[in-house]
Amino acid sequence: MTDKNTINTNSLFRISGDNVPLREKSEITSTIVTNLGKGTIIEIVYPPSFRKQSVQINQNEIEGELVYVRTTDNLYGYVFNRDIGFDFNSKVSPGFIVRPKEKNVFELIGISQNNLIQNSSWYFNENALKLANIQQTKISFLRFNGEKRNELSRLQFYKDENECDYIIICLTGKLLSDKKTDFVLGFSESTNLVFSPVILNTKIKSNFKKEIIKNTETQLNRNFKLEDDKKWKHYEFKAQAGRKKYLISEFNSSSVRLSDSDLHIYRIDLVEDQHLKNLNFYSVTGNKSNTFKTIAITDINGDGFPEIWMEIEGYEWWYFATVILVDDLILSVYSGGGGGS
Repeated sequence: MTDKNTINTNSLFRISGDNVPLREKSEITSTIVTNLGKGTIIEIVYPPSFRKQSVQINQNEIEGELVYVRTTDNLYGYVFNRDIGFDFNSKVSPGFIVRPKEKNVFELIGISQNNLIQNSSWYFNENALKLANIQQTKISFLRFNGEKRNELSRLQFYKDENECDYIIICLTGKLLSDKKTDFVLGFSESTNLVFSPVILNTKIKSNFKKEIIKNTETQLNRNFKLEDDKKWKHYEFKAQAGRKKYLISEFNSSSVRLSDSDLHIYRIDLVEDQHLKNLNFYSVTGNKSNTFKTIAITDINGDGFPEIWMEIEGYEWWYFATVILVDDLILSVYSGGGGGS
């Protein structure tokens, strides 16, 4: 490790798999330093060092990155990014991550057990969400940009709707303020929640719009009508750690699942020298594929690296995902919740 490599001690992650290899080099065949158990705390060495790799998982070829990390035992090595989860140190177990559903009903999108966010949806595992009781805690609600707006207490399960009873689980309780406030996500009380607001710009420069359209057309290798501003959503923001600026762009030609000709695009770009470096590009056409929507951009642990919370919607299913941006590394740290038929 060179002198330039440092550790951001506020930025903690946990191993999300079982017996995950910590490898000596950024190669999937490299020597294993040790195997890490589920829930093991790790830190991303900053600036991040990673390498794209393909891994065979259950006879499927999975694309990902080997990421350079340090354990609390001061061991260094590379871990496959699919085995890195988000540390959420809730004061009770399980801790809850929710989003508003309607009125004072809140959909459970993630739980924290042993401080690791996880939660397979009923759609994938019908036993995953059968919780017996609720440990009393307060849930803090955030705006789209991570600013704290309200608080929920006196928690209980909400079972007046079929879909809240079995396909998904919903919570209800007492809001601190009954005044109409805007919020999109809620988190159980935690020892490391900071709620650093992210400064967002939704009106980007015209040259960025032109560059996004041109690059999108190139990646699609087809001509689509992409000039309509009403069909685009843009979120430009800066990460405090590393001072990097990002741009999330979403394009929806019409309502989800409307027709086979629908076009949906989700992309994340890094802004460098007034130009864009595309980090992630996802596009689908038709009414039976996943579409992505940003539901919040936060920095809930104050480490300076933004968390992007997304809802993924398909033909008859939906679930949630979280990625963290560490310079030009997009780290997927959570997927779950939701439901389907």
